[in-house]
Amino acid sequence: MADQKEHKPGGGFGIHWLDDVKREVLARDPDVYTLSTGKTPSGSIHLGILREITICDSLKRLLVAEGKKVRFLLFFDSLDAAKKFPPYIPSEFKVHLGKPFSDIPCPVKGCGCESYAHHWGNELSATFEAFGLTPEVIWTHELYQTPAMKGQIKVALDNTSTLREIITKNITQTIDEESGAAYQEQMQNWFPAMVVCSRCGTTQFYDKKADKIFPNRIVAYHADTGEVEYECPNPRCNNKERVKIDSPSTRLKMNWRVDWPAKWSLFKTTLEPAGKDHATPGGSYDTGLEICRKVYGYEGPVKLGYEWLRLGDADMGTSKGKTFTPAEYLAIGGLPEAFRHVIIKTKASTHISFRVENMPQMFEDYEKFERIHYGIDKPADDADAEATRYMYPLTQVKAAAPEMPGRIPFKYAVVMAQIREILDEGIVIDKCNEMVKRVTPGVDVKPLAADAIKATLDKVEYWVNTYAPPQYRFNVSKELQPEVKNALTDEERTALAKLKALLERKPCDDEQALQNDIFAIAKDEMGVQPTKVFQAIYKVFVGTKSGPRIGPFLLALDKAFIMKRLADALEP
Repeated sequence: MADQKEHKPGGGFGIHWLDDVKREVLARDPDVYTLSTGKTPSGSIHLGILREITICDSLKRLLVAEGKKVRFLLFFDSLDAAKKFPPYIPSEFKVHLGKPFSDIPCPVKGCGCESYAHHWGNELSATFEAFGLTPEVIWTHELYQTPAMKGQIKVALDNTSTLREIITKNITQTIDEESGAAYQEQMQNWFPAMVVCSRCGTTQFYDKKADKIFPNRIVAYHADTGEVEYECPNPRCNNKERVKIDSPSTRLKMNWRVDWPAKWSLFKTTLEPAGKDHATPGGSYDTGLEICRKVYGYEGPVKLGYEWLRLGDADMGTSKGKTFTPAEYLAIGGLPEAFRHVIIKTKASTHISFRVENMPQMFEDYEKFERIHYGIDKPADDADAEATRYMYPLTQVKAAAPEMPGRIPFKYAVVMAQIREILDEGIVIDKCNEMVKRVTPGVDVKPLAADAIKATLDKVEYWVNTYAPPQYRFNVSKELQPEVKNALTDEERTALAKLKALLERKPCDDEQALQNDIFAIAKDEMGVQPTKVFQAIYKVFVGTKSGPRIGPFLLALDKAFIMKRLADALEP
C-alpha cells in the first residue's frame, strides 16, 4: 500500500495519514466537531470535489467511532455571482452575468430546477448516496438572509480597517512593489461586503473594454443605524441606495476572503480541506485564519491542504467546462468503493491523476485490496495488513459485509458486454454468475439478479464505446467470415486444431490455466512463438491479429460457440 504511513509531528509514525489528521482534530476537543467543505455551483461540478468531501466523510466516520458528535457541512456558494459561463451554456445566458447563481434560471429547458445553482448543486448531491457521502447541504443564498449571518456581516463592517490591513499585508507580499502600491491605494476605500442591486439584481459588473470586474461595493457604512450605502457600477443601472442590513429585502454578500472565516466562526468549523491554490503558505487560507482570530475571535479550523484530482494530465475546472462528473463515473460502471479507495490510500498532499481509460486497472487494484481484507490473498507484509484493516471500512459505501461481496470483475464485464449479442441471455447471466463465484472462493455468494447483471454490462459497454483504449475494443461476428477462413495458414490451422483438441479433453473454467495451456501449445507442441497461436485465435474470433487477453476472452464465450467456430475454421 502506497502513501500510508505519515510521520507524526511529535515523532514516530501513524498507521495512516488520516489518523494523524484525526489526532490533530481531536486535540481541539469541542462539544461538536464540525467538518466543512464548499463549492460554487457555476456549472457541472467535476469529480475532483469528491476528494475533499470523501476526506471529510472518512474523518466523520473515524470521529464517530471515537464516540464524538460530528456535523459535516457542504456549502453550495449559490450567492456567488456569475463572472462567466462554461462553453456548454447557451449564449443568451450572458444577460445574467453579474447575478448570483441562485437568481439565474435553470439552464436546461423542462428540468424544473429552482435555479442555475440548484441544477448543478442537485446534479452533484444526487450522487452522494451512491458514494456513501452524507453531508448536510447549506445554500449560501439562504444562509446570508439569516440573522446570524447578517450579524457576521456587521462584525466585518465594524472591523473594516483591520480587514484592510490584514488583506493588504497578505496580498502585497505576493506581488511586485508597483502593483502593491496600487493595491494599497485601491484598498483605502474598500469595504468587506457588496450588495445585490435591488434594481438590476447583480452584485458586480464586467467591463469588457477594461477586462475588469467591478463589484457593487459598499461605499459607506453607518454603524449607528445599521445601514450601508452602495453604488451599482452597471452603466445601464447606476442605482444608488442606502439600505438597512437587517431588512429582509436587503441582500449582502461578503468578499470571499472574509466569507470563509465568517462561516468558520459562525459554525465553529473544526476542519476544512482546501485545494493547493488556497492552502499555500500565506495564501487565502492563512489570511482567513488570521481574520478568524483577529476579527471574529475564533481560532479557525485545522488546515488540511490537498493536491488536485486531475483528469489524466489536465486540471479540471467547472467554469472552464473541463469536467468529468461523479454522475459520469457511475454511468461507466465506476465502483464507488474503488474511487473511495483511491482517495483514502493517497495522502492529501499527493496529486491524483484519474484516467478514465484505465478503469480496468483501478478495479483490479481495488479488488486486490479487497481480497487481502477478506483473507483470500496475502498482504505484502504486516504493515500492508494493518493499513488494509484500517482503510477498508472507510472505502465502503455501507457497513463492511462479513464476507467478500460478489461482483463481476471489470475486465470480464468488458468482454461480456461486447459478446452478449451472440449469446443467449440465459448463458450471459449464468456465465457472469459463474465468474462471480470463481473470484470469491470459499464464499457462499448469492447469484446476481439478471437485471443487475444487465445494468452492469450496459454501463461497461458505455465505457467501451466512449472511453476505452483500442486494446479493449473488439467485435465477434456471429459467423466466421469466408475471407478470414481462406487466409489462414497451415501453421494457424494446426494451432487451431490443437486448441480444439485441448478444449475437447479439458474443462474451460480457469482463465489462467487456459492461458498457460495455449502457451504450451505454442512452445512445447509447435515450437513457435505464442504470438503466432494468439494471432490465429484472434483472426477466427474477432477478425484481427490482436484482441483481449485470451484466457478471459475464451472463458466468456459459450463453449459450444467456440467449438463450432473452430470446426468451421478447420473445415476443408
